[in-house]
Amino acid sequence: MLQQTRVETVCEYYTRWMARWPSVSTLAAASLDQVNQAWSGLGYYRRAAMLHKGARLVCSAHRGRLPRTAASLRLIPGIGPYTAGAIASIAFNEVTPLVDGNVVRVLSRLRAIAELPSAALTRLHWRLADSLVTNAHSPLQPSQLRPGDFNQALMDLGATVCTPQNPSCARCPLSSDCHAYLATISTSASASASESASASSSSSSPSSPSSPESSSCPSSSSSSSSSSSTSSSSTSSSLPHAVTRYPFKAPKKQPRPEAAHVCIVQRTQDDKYLLERRPPTGLLASLWQFPTLVLPSDVAVNESAAATESVTESASLTQRGTPFPIRASSSASDLTDQSSLAQSLIQRADHQQRMRQHVAALLHCDVDSLDVQLAQQQEQQQEQQQEQHCDMQVKSEEEVRSESASRIAPVGQRYVGTLVHLFSHIRQSLVVEWWRVSLPSSSSSTDNPVNANPATTVAPAAAPDDAANGCEPRWLDADQVRTAAISTGTRKVFRLLQSMVKKEQTKTKTRTKTKTKSVKTRVHTTRNNVDREKNSDEKQQPTEQSSVSRRRKRVKAEEA
Repeated sequence: MLQQTRVETVCEYYTRWMARWPSVSTLAAASLDQVNQAWSGLGYYRRAAMLHKGARLVCSAHRGRLPRTAASLRLIPGIGPYTAGAIASIAFNEVTPLVDGNVVRVLSRLRAIAELPSAALTRLHWRLADSLVTNAHSPLQPSQLRPGDFNQALMDLGATVCTPQNPSCARCPLSSDCHAYLATISTSASASASESASASSSSSSPSSPSSPESSSCPSSSSSSSSSSSTSSSSTSSSLPHAVTRYPFKAPKKQPRPEAAHVCIVQRTQDDKYLLERRPPTGLLASLWQFPTLVLPSDVAVNESAAATESVTESASLTQRGTPFPIRASSSASDLTDQSSLAQSLIQRADHQQRMRQHVAALLHCDVDSLDVQLAQQQEQQQEQQQEQHCDMQVKSEEEVRSESASRIAPVGQRYVGTLVHLFSHIRQSLVVEWWRVSLPSSSSSTDNPVNANPATTVAPAAAPDDAANGCEPRWLDADQVRTAAISTGTRKVFRLLQSMVKKEQTKTKTRTKTKTKSVKTRVHTTRNNVDREKNSDEKQQPTEQSSVSRRRKRVKAEEA
């Protein structure tokens, strides 16, 4: 776990790992999915696969006990020369070397090896380490052998004394034999001698008798001498430290760019997500991911050129690529170069067809039926939006609150966003889309992609290479996706989708509150109008009664 990973990161994983699999036999009995799930987040997943494979080999070929020699240990998957040397020397007291980064630094400085990293240089380091540990133990009796302590001392020397920067050469026990340190001393001594010679020659030169300043400044010569000595000490302190030149480092290679299209397929019946398994070999072997296709290499190489498109052109590409419009950014500041490139890439007709074929093969349906499902989702979304707009005019505030809170309208195909995931050798740009599909009801109760009903489903389409390699898909809910054996990049993709959904839920709640307030206002206005009409009617009734009584009195008076 500590290979190319920080200690503080490993501690939590190591504690959980040992609690779950305290012995080689328990690890061998686990499945690869369980191992990858426990390793998820550490990166370099090949280490987990090799550890699991090695545990199974130890149980099957060595009855659950590790071999006791470095040569036998190297036959176990996942155990290389360094690990084999460490186990054999520390655990089984075999006189054998080990070489890690600290030992490489000590040996390179001890012998002043001025070479760039190569296979030949690695072999040289191993020969030097072998000669050190062998010569140190050759005159000793078997009971006095301590090769493990010797190897650990050599590693600790590099970690604490012979450090990459600011090494403590004065307290190093090997400084008298260190070629790099001796070269530093000789260089510093020769530089100091030359500086002091130049300083003495300048101080001994006679001053001009005709100069008036010479007679009035008697301390000028001493001042010149002191400044010369100061310059000499500063020059000596600024000399390059020859020790830190070793070991030589190879020029760092820039990670190659790669673009990939990630399609998050969600089933509308139960909101489960479709995951496919990566091939058993190669990068991120046997891990689960959302359906993904790597874009053509020429597209990734021309990334910088394509990213210079204008905002207007990018928006037009966004709208004409497929029958399902993808959201364009509202402003130039929001539309980054990378997202501009991403939207144009996934809108290419040939790539859209490839992704549809890939997803259709995972769902065991043909491309036409998948297009119909996506189109139906889009139509349902438009119809539902229209119905909501009409119903909102007449619904009460209780109905609005109960039906609209925390709800996202179904979508057919939507652009989620773009993110960058870095490997040691790859800079991967992930373009993320979200598809919601409606599948036959028989598939809702199982984790298989589709239990096809012959009466309603067409014949399965031909599967691509990934499906042919045994990468059977699965349907998982949101909680299962979070705990599944997925890579860090897939986790980033899922968090990106959840972030978008959360933002839209917030917007939906805000719109709901606004519309509820509007409904309240209309209801309150209606009630006020009704009350006003009642009051006016009540005021009119006494007036009418009094006028009738006056007419009656007038008629009676006329009759009398």
